[in-house]
Amino acid sequence: MTRGDDATLEQIVKQLNKLVEVIKVVDLRDGEYVDRRIGAGQSVGRFGAARRVMQITDIFRAKDRRCAAKSLTIEVTGNESKVENFFT
Repeated sequence: MTRGDDATLEQIVKQLNKLVEVIKVVDLRDGEYVDRRIGAGQSVGRFGAARRVMQITDIFRAKDRRCAAKSLTIEVTGNESKVENFFT
């Protein structure tokens, strides 16, 4: 994802289209889209902290992707506002 004025976005599209690996560039400014991001977080080793993180995960309907002894990986899927709010 990127942000900028029309000239900046136009330049980004031109540069992307020059890359051999790029098949197609789509401008999503006028349509709806889903922002998908995976965030990794370290727990502080306290049961209460991990429990609170899991409660927040439930509120945001995020997914617990990996839970280890001292860390967990959470996936949040949604619009930009939802994803940003989860991580703040």
